[in-house]
Amino acid sequence: MSGNGAAMVIDAAAFAGVTLPPAGPLPARRAFVLRLEAHGAVGVGIAVPAPGREAAARSQLADLCRSLPGRRLTVADPRPPELGPDLPIEPDRARVRAALDTALLDLAGRIAGLPVHRVLGGRPPKGGLAYNALLPAGSTRELLAAAERALARGVATLKLKIARRPESLDGELEALARLRSAIGPSASLRVDANGRLDPPAAAGAAARLAEIGVEYFEQPVAPRLLWDLPAFPVPVAADESLEESEGAARLRNPGPVRVAVLKPAHLGGPRACLALARVARAAGIGVVVTHAFDGPIGFAAAAETALALPGPTPACGLDPEALGERFDPPQIRGPRVVPHDRPGLGLGEEIRCRMG
Repeated sequence: MSGNGAAMVIDAAAFAGVTLPPAGPLPARRAFVLRLEAHGAVGVGIAVPAPGREAAARSQLADLCRSLPGRRLTVADPRPPELGPDLPIEPDRARVRAALDTALLDLAGRIAGLPVHRVLGGRPPKGGLAYNALLPAGSTRELLAAAERALARGVATLKLKIARRPESLDGELEALARLRSAIGPSASLRVDANGRLDPPAAAGAAARLAEIGVEYFEQPVAPRLLWDLPAFPVPVAADESLEESEGAARLRNPGPVRVAVLKPAHLGGPRACLALARVARAAGIGVVVTHAFDGPIGFAAAAETALALPGPTPACGLDPEALGERFDPPQIRGPRVVPHDRPGLGLGEEIRCRMG
């Protein structure tokens, strides 16, 4: 089975609220697990609403669950028309679309006995893909200790958040310089400001980051400001900017952006991300797939998306240790994201029951 697949008639659709534990920089959050049934199989997806959008997501999911039973869908065209066009996806609906896309792919894989990356037509390398480790906030000593633990696991790409507070930037850059000095040039460093800097501060930080040596500087400024930044001495990566309604179109004329960070949970699901990846690569932009601290279902969907990407792929943002809960994803073996042969998302029944 590949991207086209056989038709599925949806027998039942339902959703339930769950609480995701604190993970990375994020507090506990409410989310919704979508369950679809067809041909005796069950597929699951998860929607993690943006802040303040929980009621809207609940309403959209309720409408979706009323409309899906009895509908004949294929993996090639699973989208009910009320969810809007393929690209761009209206930001307010993208997270519900992600739940639907993930659940349908999981369902199709479980019916066919294939993992989602195979349903998507992916042919990942046998050795899999590398992933980065997200280092926690803390003192310089704590940062160095976390980096040493990650490197000891075989993870060679480290990511740090900066500009958590306006007054913290200088100290964070100094800590980053000390980290580079301690680990040497062989490990790759990524830096993410989550859009917290204004353009002059971002330019100053970029100059310092060029001296330190980083792979890229992710989302240095607010989403709508990113595309019009001048050239920086380090590559710029877009994350939150891609969630804006014009994000897909801007990738075709990316300005300073050299890397697209794709979160299936925020961008409409695995297939929307693969479509964005094609646009990005046609423009000469690198692609990094990452989870959104969205629990085992979201993690598995992101890992399957990464495994479906064609060609060489930079280290993904798929370190399971960042999720805030323990589970054993089949897509992870040591410091690699690897292909597997479990059906659908590859989640065990305990996880599926607990999350559903």
